[in-house]
Amino acid sequence: GLALHPSGDILIADGNNQALRRLRKGKDSESPDRVSTVAFLATTLQERQLFNGPFNGQFVGIGVSEMGSVFVSDTQADMIMTIAKSEVNETIDKSPKQSGLALLRFVGDGQSGNRDGDYDYARFGQPEGLAYDDQNECLLVADYHNNRIRQIDMDGNVYTAAGLVEADVITSKGHVDGPASRAKFLHPHAIAYDPWRNLIVAEDYHIRMISPKGEVTTIAGEGPTERARDGPGLSARMRQIYGLAIAPNGDLALADTFNNRIRIVKRYLNPDGTLIDD
Repeated sequence: GLALHPSGDILIADGNNQALRRLRKGKDSESPDRVSTVAFLATTLQERQLFNGPFNGQFVGIGVSEMGSVFVSDTQADMIMTIAKSEVNETIDKSPKQSGLALLRFVGDGQSGNRDGDYDYARFGQPEGLAYDDQNECLLVADYHNNRIRQIDMDGNVYTAAGLVEADVITSKGHVDGPASRAKFLHPHAIAYDPWRNLIVAEDYHIRMISPKGEVTTIAGEGPTERARDGPGLSARMRQIYGLAIAPNGDLALADTFNNRIRIVKRYLNPDGTLIDD
């Protein structure tokens, strides 16, 4: 996962290295572009006991607030992480470790499941993409295995923002538009806000839009397919959209993973924010 920090740095979820990296643009030839590690996975015995984590460290999504708060999804551990200062200097194998910033558990107990509630009680099923809503001060999560969009407020609670709340992982998945509480998703991977404050959701075969009023609409993707096809939004074919970025004019850039392509969705909304009829 990638995210733009308010400082202008690009943050990188380096999953297999269990670290959050930073790409900082150089000022000139004397100060070239530089990649550095911002935070490491909590590895000390004390930290693991304190934060109850299996800490598998398969980082996928990054969410950043306008104030610079950073959140990372640990997909394998079914948790949402955040950056905190680590003062512990002794690792599990008793070797010394310098204190600094660490990725520590924010929400989830490390067990796969589908539970809303407070930070310690809530559970996720392979959370992937993250998007921070600065207006409402909450973090949105693409809960891949549970086929839901979850919301984490900053007061200690987790809710289901879109998707069937009571259904299991089998009956919850599908492709149904309508009110957020009745909508069905199929493996949401990446999420991001567009200029009109719609939450765009990239899933296996479709691009969905959740409006500020809570209505879910399909804006691109014909459905399950083995091959890519360009064309009008609802006639286009895509497969496993693992990455999503939104340009200032609202165009969507998609990482069409299984088709090995970068796709662009243009002009899906009118200037007033209503959906363009293909």
